[in-house]
Amino acid sequence: MPSELIELSGHIIDSWTLPRSWDIIMDRGGNFVVEEMRVGRRKDEPSYARLRVEAPNDEVLDLILSELQQFGAVLLHGEDAQTVAVEQDGVLPAKFYSTTNLPTQVRLRGQWATVEGIEMDVAVV
Repeated sequence: MPSELIELSGHIIDSWTLPRSWDIIMDRGGNFVVEEMRVGRRKDEPSYARLRVEAPNDEVLDLILSELQQFGAVLLHGEDAQTVAVEQDGVLPAKFYSTTNLPTQVRLRGQWATVEGIEMDVAVV
């Protein structure tokens, strides 16, 4: 499932920015996980939330993110996966990623790609 991290900061609770953001995500068929949240304890203190926004596909995710940015959301783009040429057949480079038998995605050219043919202890190629 494609996902992106966003940040919201400021008076996101009393301005209804945070609950409106949740509504946008859910109304468009997405999900979210609150990864971090700090609530200002006084009126002059800002609040902060970092959310992982998930959607069933890239098009829906792009729609959700576009709407959230209108409410001041800042995208925290993940880095693309690093690719390295192997030096010898059958020998993987240092720090390679071994898959599990669970659904796996890697980020390539700014987009999340689902790894096909997943199984335990294979390399992503």
